[in-house]
Order: sequence, then C-alpha cells, then structure tokens
Amino acid sequence: MLEQSTDRGGTGLLHLEDPFAGSVGTLRMSLLFDSFKGSAFLCNPAAPCPNTARDSTSHYGTSFAVSAVPVSFLEAYFNLRSYANADDARSPSLLAAVGDTTFGVKGFTPDLVGGVFRFGGAAELTFLSSTGSVGIDGKGTSLRLAALAEADFRGPKADGVPLRAHANVGYSLDNSAAVVEQSEQQRNAPITRIERFGLTINRVDQLQLGLGLDAPLGVARPFVEWNLGVPVNRQGYGCDPARSFLGDGCLANDSKLSAFPSKLTVGSRFFLFLPGLSATAAVDVGTSGTSNFIEELAPTVPWDLWLGVAYALDVRPPAPPRVVVKEVEKRVPAPKAVELRLRGFVHEKGSSNGIGKALVSYQGRELTGMLTGADGHFTSASLEPGAYTLAVEASGYQPAECSAVIPATPVSDAAAAHDVDVDCELVALPAVGTVSGHARDVSGMSPLGGASVRVRDNLGREVELTTDASGSFHFAQVPPGTITLEIRADGYLLHSETVELAARSEATLELVLHRRPKPAHVRIAGSELALTQPIRFDDASDKPSADSQLLLEEVADLLASTPQIRALELQGYTDDSGNADRDRTLSSERARAVQEWLATHGVEPARLTARGFGATHPVSPNVTPAGRARNRRVRFVILEQSP
Repeated sequence: MLEQSTDRGGTGLLHLEDPFAGSVGTLRMSLLFDSFKGSAFLCNPAAPCPNTARDSTSHYGTSFAVSAVPVSFLEAYFNLRSYANADDARSPSLLAAVGDTTFGVKGFTPDLVGGVFRFGGAAELTFLSSTGSVGIDGKGTSLRLAALAEADFRGPKADGVPLRAHANVGYSLDNSAAVVEQSEQQRNAPITRIERFGLTINRVDQLQLGLGLDAPLGVARPFVEWNLGVPVNRQGYGCDPARSFLGDGCLANDSKLSAFPSKLTVGSRFFLFLPGLSATAAVDVGTSGTSNFIEELAPTVPWDLWLGVAYALDVRPPAPPRVVVKEVEKRVPAPKAVELRLRGFVHEKGSSNGIGKALVSYQGRELTGMLTGADGHFTSASLEPGAYTLAVEASGYQPAECSAVIPATPVSDAAAAHDVDVDCELVALPAVGTVSGHARDVSGMSPLGGASVRVRDNLGREVELTTDASGSFHFAQVPPGTITLEIRADGYLLHSETVELAARSEATLELVLHRRPKPAHVRIAGSELALTQPIRFDDASDKPSADSQLLLEEVADLLASTPQIRALELQGYTDDSGNADRDRTLSSERARAVQEWLATHGVEPARLTARGFGATHPVSPNVTPAGRARNRRVRFVILEQSP
C-alpha cells in the first residue's frame, strides 16, 4: 500500500523502478503532471536557429498508470503518456502528441536476499502515436529491458536504518525515428531539434543507468535519483553534418557526456489521511543534453516540475479473524521438568589440581561454550538428554576431548536439577619458553638485519638463526635455565649475553652491538695479548669499570675469532700501596672477575685460567700516581696455541 508508480507505470521512485511491488492483490492507479517553460533553450547563441537567436519553449505532460500484483513475484502495468510541447521558433509553434502507450511486466524476488537485497527485471513495450494522423504508428514500437536491484537497510523487521538504495541498468531499443521517416523523405532533410524535442524522437538506442536513494520516514518519503542515457547506434544511423539542423552536432563527432541525456531528480512522496492515498512532488534538473545537441537524440529540458496523486487498494482484503469460544476448564498445572546439566572438572593428567580458565565447547552442537573457574570446575546450562562430546583447551596443555551422556529423566512434581559428572584430563605441554628481541647499532640505534644470532641452553645445545630486516629474532621451545645468546654481524664486535629463562615464559632482549674499532685496541703480540690501555676496576673492587666494558668485548671478539689460542692465563697485578697479602688476594679476584666476564660473553671457560701476583713484577716505579696506575693491570698470557 505504501509503494506507488513511476512515470512509466511500475512501482518505484519517480523514474527508477523497484524490484518489488507490495502485497499480492494490490491494484494501483496514479496520475502525474509535469511542466516546463523557459527561453533560450533550443535556440541560443551557442546553438542558433535560423531567423531567431532566442526561443520560448513550453512543455505540459500527463502520465496515467494502472498496475496490479497478481502473484508475489510479478507486477503488470499499463501507462498512457500524453504531452503538448510548443516552441515559438517553429511555425506553427504547437507540437502535440495524442499519447504514447506502454505495457510492462516486472518480475522480482518476493523476499529480501540476505535480509537486505532484492533483485528483479522488467520488460516494457511502448507504442508511439503517429504524426500527421490519428492512431498508433506500429513502426515506432520500442522495447525496453532492465535489470533492477535494491538494498533495503531497514531490515526484514523494519528495525534498521530507514534508507533504501536503488539501481537500474536498462537497454532501450528505440524505434521512435520511424514515425518521422516519411516526413523527412518528403523534406529531403532531417527534422529539426525543435521537432525532436516536441515529438521525443531518438534515432539511436540508449543504455540507461540509474541510481537513487529514498528514506521511508512514515508520512513522507524523500528521494533523490540520477539517470543517464548512453547512446548506442544499433540502427547504424549516418549523421551528415552538412545536412544537420543549425547548431546540431553528430554523435560520431561529439560523443561527450555533455551531449548525453541525464537528469538529477529530487522529490518526495507524501502519504495522506486515507490509507493508500499519496501525493508526489519532485523536480528534474537536467545535468547534460540541455545545451550540447546532437542529431541522434532528443534534447533534455533544463528542468521539469512534477506533481501527482496516486491510490493503492488491496482487492483481496484479509479475512477477519475467526473468534473461537472455548469452554474454560479448570486444569491442574503441569508438573515442572527436571533441569538436566553437565557438571565437569578439568585437571592435569595424574594430578588433582584443577585448571582454571580452560575453554570448554560442545562438538557438533550449536551451544555456547564455558570457562572453568579457578578450581577447574564448570556447570553447563540446562541441556536436552543425549550424548555430548566436549572439546577442552587451556594454555600450556594439549587440547583434549571428554564425553558424557545425559539420560532422559522422568518429570518430577518439584523443580530440581539433575547433574551428570564428567571428568576431563589435560596433558601438560613441555615446560619451555621463548627468547626474542632486537639487534641494533649502538651509534644510531638502527636495526641490524642479517645478523647471526646463536642461542645456547644450559645443556650446551645450540640453535642459530638470522635477524630479519627489522633486526628481530625469535627462538621458540627453549628449555628453561641459563641461556647464552651470541650475536655476530659484519663490522661489529661479538656481543654475548646470559639470561635466566623460566618455564612457560618469554625473555625479551635488546642487543646493542659496537662497531669493531679501527685501529684495534687488542692484538696478539708474541705470547700475549697486547692492550692499548689497561683494564680498569672500581676503587678497591674486583669489578671492571664501565669504561672497560667495550675493551673486554674486543678481547672476547678476538678470542672468538682465533680458536687456535687454546689456553690463556689472566694474570692480575696491583701497585704496592696496600698490604702484600691483601694485594695478592685483590689481584686474584680481579683476574677471576675478568675470567668470569669473558666466560659469560662467548669465550669457552676451558680456555681460561686466572692467577693473582699482587705487587710483584711492576712495569713502572711505584712512586707516582701514573706509575701506580700502570702497575694495576691484567695481563693476557697465551699458554698454548696451535699453529
């Protein structure tokens, strides 16, 4: 009842058709009026006419339509279009058409597809009135075929957004030029564009495209649509520019969009006090074809005002509901059914410890899953009798299944719950962890892609991989314990770090690499390693100072690249400013501190030994601060090396 007819007769907006027609048995009648009046439309300085520079044009038209919905997927319709056009640049100025008749049928999907879409198609046959005589000119009979689509965002229950989108794609086999063929033969010239406008004559077919929106808001349904006709010269019409009417072009030479007929329509339908009664008000605004004229197409008016009224009625009103009076009997309330549930316990295999936050889902049934509580227990909602298979997943455990059968329970007089116990065991995954991180250059903190990263577990097993372009690396399934990482990159010192990895945890490291210095600060000189500066320690401490860390990295890098040095003794020395026994102990502690540092940064511990010599074997007199500083040192003596 709320759908109304287009200007061609089928239900839709003003020009766009819907793939829908409403309830079965609906009969619709509509009457539309349109008018235009303007000057300098068909004759103007850009498109001159003989003997006049400006014209005055008027158009008055009516469309009377009747449509019916015989079945849920079909609509049949009839439309009579009458109009009178006049232009003072022609004598006589009045061009009248008695009426063109259209018969159409439209098929469509009766229900929304996917709750949103409708699709359909339409076929229309139009019989044109003849010129110069009364009646139909059969040669001008035209056919239009169209595909229709709509997206209704209101939803199947009208609980969505009040908006509908429409799209039409049609093809019009236009034979209207046949009605003026005899006149043109007598003149030996094509008709003027004033006559093409007045008689709506097109010499070519059109591919018709249309888009639109409307908002069903209750008593008002505002809408907007845009329609475009793309000419297709199926007829093979040959336009001769030398014979064309003044100001007209030819499609072959002027196939721009500005010459194609198109219009933007804005309007609204209003549903009045009587059910099925509606009014329409709209205006067409020509967006092309209004000033650039070609001989193959009728001109498009710059604007056209539409007003109309329509009425829809259901010729098959629904039968009134039948009232059935039943004798009220006093009945005993039906007994309540017993609530049937599953009560389960998820725990580690071989242990009574429950597993919390385990996901329990039903296999083969569309039922909502559950999470176990902190103690590993869960209770289902009420279930039907039958066999149930449960899939159980928990972090750190292998997925598993468990099953139970809920028997049919007799109806009880009192509400109660019958629980079926189910036990679900999970096998723990290996207690491993992951090690990941990034490798970066210390100077610019830019990522180091392509660096080699080696991870060594506490059993001496090693795995090696290469960092990606962002400098990232990731080791999975790493046994817990002391993990050593070594990273090597061209032009950089070897970098090594040790981390304690807990079971089922992830260690994330940021590894910063130093470029290998030029010249080197550490080199092999005969039977020892020569350093350009000593290893320094914090005052009265065996801890290497922060400014010696880079020097120690260079020592570790040299030893890693020269495996032929099989045994290296680290000899610690002090100045003579302290007690001799204390100095010997301190020198031993410092030598062992360097030994431990190197062992945790990539040097095999078996290659290193440490001894303390106190203040013996000074390399400088212990009389000045500078001399004493030179005596506080660690020597790297090579005890064994292969050729």
